Amino acid sequence: MIFFHTSCPSCGAPIETHCANSVSLVCSFCQSTIALNGNEAEVLSKSSAVFQNFSPLQIGTSGFYNKQKFTIYGRIQIQYSAGFWNEWYCVFDDGNTAWLSESNDGFVFVHNAISEAISSFEECIVGYSSVIYTAQNFILVDKREIHNSYIKFEGEIPYKLDANSTQKYTDWRCRNFFLTVDYSKDSKKPDFFFGTSVNLDELKLENTRDEAQIIDTAFSLKQAYQSDNCPHCSGIIRWPKNRGINHIICEYCRSKIELTENKLNLISDSYRKNSSFDNLHSLKLGMTANYLNYSWQIIGLVCKNELEPDSNKIWGVWVEYLLYCPEKGFLWITENNLSEWTISETLDTWPECVIKGDKIIPSRYKLLAEYVGEVAYAFGAFYWQIKEKDRTAYSDFSYNREKISIEQTFSEIAISKQIKISKKEVAKIFNIKESELSKNISKLVFDDEDEKQGFFFSLFDKFFEYIFQVLFYIFIFILFLLIILSEENDDDRSFSGGYTGSSHTSHLSSHK
Repeated sequence: MIFFHTSCPSCGAPIETHCANSVSLVCSFCQSTIALNGNEAEVLSKSSAVFQNFSPLQIGTSGFYNKQKFTIYGRIQIQYSAGFWNEWYCVFDDGNTAWLSESNDGFVFVHNAISEAISSFEECIVGYSSVIYTAQNFILVDKREIHNSYIKFEGEIPYKLDANSTQKYTDWRCRNFFLTVDYSKDSKKPDFFFGTSVNLDELKLENTRDEAQIIDTAFSLKQAYQSDNCPHCSGIIRWPKNRGINHIICEYCRSKIELTENKLNLISDSYRKNSSFDNLHSLKLGMTANYLNYSWQIIGLVCKNELEPDSNKIWGVWVEYLLYCPEKGFLWITENNLSEWTISETLDTWPECVIKGDKIIPSRYKLLAEYVGEVAYAFGAFYWQIKEKDRTAYSDFSYNREKISIEQTFSEIAISKQIKISKKEVAKIFNIKESELSKNISKLVFDDEDEKQGFFFSLFDKFFEYIFQVLFYIFIFILFLLIILSEENDDDRSFSGGYTGSSHTSHLSSHK
């Protein structure tokens, strides 16, 4: 049904709205942002097009949620320093509306919900704040403040975007339930949106983009990867075109590069040059793998130091390889300095969690380890901006042989499932010899002798600390034996008449 029809005030092309509460829309011909006021249409600004990716969704896609049919009429794209995500505006046949959120291959369906008392935006702290909603305990997992200049949209949306305003969001999670609190309109009475994580298959979608359409829009060069020269060292850089990749680190000079409209812009030149790093990794950029009957390719690599919490001591090293598959999205494979390998999958449904002190604890899970990961360096293509010295707090838990890891930064929390695999399996996946995986990645964090000495000194500190603890417990054990032997000797003497009763009592008092 068409509720409003007119011509674009900017280019004259026909524009129309399909839902009664649409307030803004974007002309599909000239990309002008248009505000609707009654029967009048006013051009607000010239909007840059949204960033196309491999999403099968598009305006006009329809499906079913809770047995009710919906149709997508608009999309908002929020860009921020770490990447971007999409919010698809859905209208049900009965006139109700909802939002289908898409971020890094994860989807969440939320709708307007009843607002309740909640902390102010400034008081909310990721990982510390919690709220009871629908009789369930929700934990704050994301907090964003984004200026509207970083927000693009297409189609129709139910409100007007003020270019000079700021959007404030907090996201809360409980198992597969989501709660988004929007402080943008009224900071004292924010809007609530409640929903669940969903799988696209269960939505029974129609009118989605097929593979050919995705390639046509996402790959103007008709190929999955695009290449160009590094603006700093002129080395060849390859990346998946328009797959949400907006930050690249050159594998040759390791300069930081921003990808804007298929152009490489230098953010900062190399912070460390070393051509020998590539020989220390078991896997290399561009290598392909066959996993779960799909073809994957390594597009990014991150080396992280393992630090003790509240310390700068390095106790380990690991390398994360970012793999990309056009059909499945992204996947991480990790190796550490003990030659252990894991595959990481982000969980859409979380275990039930509680906050104890300043920590998030999943119920029934046993804590295995707590540590901090610090980016030593990275190169390749990523769907967020990665920087040297970025830190993430990790907490590993296990339950019934299942291992999960809670990853927390200042503004975001994620939980991933860790699947352990053998070197033999890794070699098979990448079709290489197992001997090629025998690398000593612990060398990756050292550039000079001072760093090596600092590492070895920390090892000696740990060794002597361990020896001291062992000697201390041995001393306590020997002292305990001496006390027992002394008491037995006293008893023998008492029974032989060597001590009177009073003197024996006096001796026990001195023992105490």
